Amino acid sequence: ISEETMDDGKLLITIEGMSPPYYAEYAANKPFLFRYTVEPETLLIESFDGYIIGDDGSETLYLHCDCDYNMTIDLDLPDIYSQFENAAEKREIRVIMNPGTDSQAEYTFEAPIDKVLQIAVPNGYNVYDDEACTIISQQPERDENGNFPETITFYVAPIAG
Repeated sequence: ISEETMDDGKLLITIEGMSPPYYAEYAANKPFLFRYTVEPETLLIESFDGYIIGDDGSETLYLHCDCDYNMTIDLDLPDIYSQFENAAEKREIRVIMNPGTDSQAEYTFEAPIDKVLQIAVPNGYNVYDDEACTIISQQPERDENGNFPETITFYVAPIAG
């Protein structure tokens, strides 16, 4: 994450990362970045752009949004936080960063058994299904009831290069 003040006084915040392997083929395992233009007094996002970074370093714009906080939208959006907190059935998710190294760290959390999750990882890292970090992780399969496995472990390590 980086931040700079532009000539007009607005903040430009840049966030870089790596897309997960189960994205569409053209976007899977690709570096990406988001650039947010932010009003410094209120910290409201005025606009943002999403880019996929090509192998040659080129940036391809795939998402642009101008934010209008004066609009009225009548949507019945689900309360995702409540759905996660109040789920009747949950699954255990373990994430092991840098397995087998001195900097190994383990995180465990619960999520609804029927909800899709995406793990955001640092730029230059990938998510793997095995401790040796040789099998790039795919979205886990759902069972006949639409549920994911009750427990699952993901390994996060630098992309071998």
